Amino acid sequence: MLSKKIKYILVGLGVLAIGIGIYAYKEYNRKPSDLADTEAVDQISASVIINAYSINEDDANKKYLGKVIEVSGTVAELSNQQDTAFTILLGDSTNSSKVSCTIDKKHIAAAKKYPIGKVVNVRGICTGYLMDVELNRCFIME
Repeated sequence: MLSKKIKYILVGLGVLAIGIGIYAYKEYNRKPSDLADTEAVDQISASVIINAYSINEDDANKKYLGKVIEVSGTVAELSNQQDTAFTILLGDSTNSSKVSCTIDKKHIAAAKKYPIGKVVNVRGICTGYLMDVELNRCFIME
């Protein structure tokens, strides 16, 4: 027969294991927060951020990478991929680079109503520069 001390230890370990399991389950199923409730650290025009990245990508990364920013610009192109991803490109015809804004799934329906040529403000997380400045989890500011 087990002593009382060992029983308490086993019960304590069981409760701890259940607590860790619940925490892990919640973290695994956690959804990212909506950026509509997050303040932007910077407000900038599409042409300014494109120029910042094309002039010196390292300096621009230090300033914008991984941060929530608000970018204003003209809708240059819309891309809808079977309602799973919706991307708005901001910029003008004078520059080959654009700001690529991947719209958060919650905000796709609202984003579809903006036509090409309309000036919009988009808030998202800057994830760097490929051929375009990349913003993810975006939504259009009303």
